[in-house]
Amino acid sequence: MLNNDEIKARYFERGTRIDRYGNYVEEYQDQMENRIGFCLLLHYHLINGMSDKKAREKLKGFDLSPVEIEFLMKKTKEFIADVLGIDLDQVRKALTSTENYLYQEVNAIYPKLNDKYNAERYAPIAFRDKTFQADEKSRASMQSYMQSGVDPMYWMTLNNEPIEPWTVGDVKALYAEIITRDNDLHMVMSVLKQRIRILTEQKDFTAIKQLAADNGVA
Repeated sequence: MLNNDEIKARYFERGTRIDRYGNYVEEYQDQMENRIGFCLLLHYHLINGMSDKKAREKLKGFDLSPVEIEFLMKKTKEFIADVLGIDLDQVRKALTSTENYLYQEVNAIYPKLNDKYNAERYAPIAFRDKTFQADEKSRASMQSYMQSGVDPMYWMTLNNEPIEPWTVGDVKALYAEIITRDNDLHMVMSVLKQRIRILTEQKDFTAIKQLAADNGVA
């Protein structure tokens, strides 16, 4: 179980969103209409400007009882104040300020960076003058052969061309190439996020927008 400091650190990483226990939560476009997603991420909605009245209306629409609604609102506000150390009233007063606008923009950029990272991470990869799949299914297959030590005999390229013979050694070499690319992409994204954090502290909105545009996440 994560302690409060660890949960707070995860929140301020501003990568994948977290629930009130610090668990990472997958993001979907229908979060606002999804009961589970909305309840798990209620703190984000409140911090991003949703009023108590609108939040209660949304929760009521999910068939929560008045008691359940008030309990969830109470726990969420306690989480915001006691764990995240955020003054919700102060945040709401600043909704029309330049700082809040900047905060909203930055919050929108981080998920786009994560999507960009995942898209590039699982994209096909060039290896030995051929192109191969590097998606989750292909990775799982490679891991199975590496763990079993059994030669797959042949391997399919992106264009369904069989390459044979193909040994466990070949599987390991291809997998190593994929992991190397993963590490390189992760480093690039980490540097970008660090740069955005610095620019946010400097309140340099123009530079943040330009950085996002340069990296295709504006």
